[in-house]
Amino acid sequence: YYGLLVYVFLFYTQFAGRVPVFKPFRLEFVLGSILLFLCFIRIFSGETTLKENKLNYAIIYFFVFLILSIPFAFIKSRAFDASIKILKFFIIYIMIVCTITSEKNLKGFFFVYISMATLLFLEPFMLSLQGKGFIYNNHMWRLAGVTGYFAHPNMLGITTSSHLSFFYYLMIHSNSKFWKIIFFSLLLIAFRVIMLTQSRTGMVGAVAFCGFVWMKSKYKIVSAVVLIICMLLLWQAAPQKTKDRFLTLGKSVEVIRGGREGLQRMDREASHAVSSLLSRWELSVHSFIAFKENPIMGLGMNNFISYSGRRWGSWTPPHNTYIQALAEMGLLGTTALGMIIFITFQNLKRSREILNRLETEKRFLIMAHDSLSCFYFVFLVVATFGIEFDSLVWWVA
Repeated sequence: YYGLLVYVFLFYTQFAGRVPVFKPFRLEFVLGSILLFLCFIRIFSGETTLKENKLNYAIIYFFVFLILSIPFAFIKSRAFDASIKILKFFIIYIMIVCTITSEKNLKGFFFVYISMATLLFLEPFMLSLQGKGFIYNNHMWRLAGVTGYFAHPNMLGITTSSHLSFFYYLMIHSNSKFWKIIFFSLLLIAFRVIMLTQSRTGMVGAVAFCGFVWMKSKYKIVSAVVLIICMLLLWQAAPQKTKDRFLTLGKSVEVIRGGREGLQRMDREASHAVSSLLSRWELSVHSFIAFKENPIMGLGMNNFISYSGRRWGSWTPPHNTYIQALAEMGLLGTTALGMIIFITFQNLKRSREILNRLETEKRFLIMAHDSLSCFYFVFLVVATFGIEFDSLVWWVA
């Protein structure tokens, strides 16, 4: 259990990237290997049972398909490497299942995880106050993560928006005015960071978070008014570049109809702002063509880039996880992914039913359940606009 907490610390701080002297020691890999070995001992000795959760059968089906699809892949080496990467991220699921066996352990893991998630966006925010932490990307200056896996502005925006739910529900369920102020402040900082990343996917995640809060609210009219007022205030506080970039989402239909010829009629700045929308649309069309040609097994994991590059000259993956799943995993693999999503929501529903029957103190458990439900919902929305196959969120959630 303590090894898991250290592992979360090493991964989310990207410790080796911050302290390069430790990079050759591969602390994360060594610790993960030891923990996985100990987890297998618990499973094979019967201390941890995996039979009671249908999600485990869906996961087995998913990885069996992943392995069987490698010989049929467009480029087998790419499919093999991608499968290994996903398997590495999956290991944290085994660690969590085997070590979090009590409410006490869940609390410890929950607050360590939230602390690391806070660090991911709080650090760039502090740098932004000094005019630092920005990189020139996609024709604009954007706030980036500090290091490693979370460094790209889009990843920082997506990660920040996905975790808004935790700060909101911690604020709602806290008895302390001091902590309510702290969590509310973190919410405001998180929204500011999303603005500075200029990530439209991160912005969509923030809107999805607001939508979930409204759907779960008992007082729909009051909550709608409060959310609208808050969003208007945030909109006024947003930099003009952020507003312009977000508003390009409203031009999606116009861009699709106009095509490349339409871009040529725009001025240079407007063309830069909307060109990525057109590229994403073209990649989606290409993905469906790839799916129609390989409907059962797909192209193989991470193979769309090579297929699209050789056929259409675009060496970029589709920015939609589900369309990418169809193209790369076909019907069989996409069904496995759909089963994982469906059973996860089933488990969340069943957990809430159990919580409602408990007569003991359950404030923390309800807060954890509500924040996790929102977290997963926002992530699935974000995955519609991002490349989230190799995200840790599938397995942490």
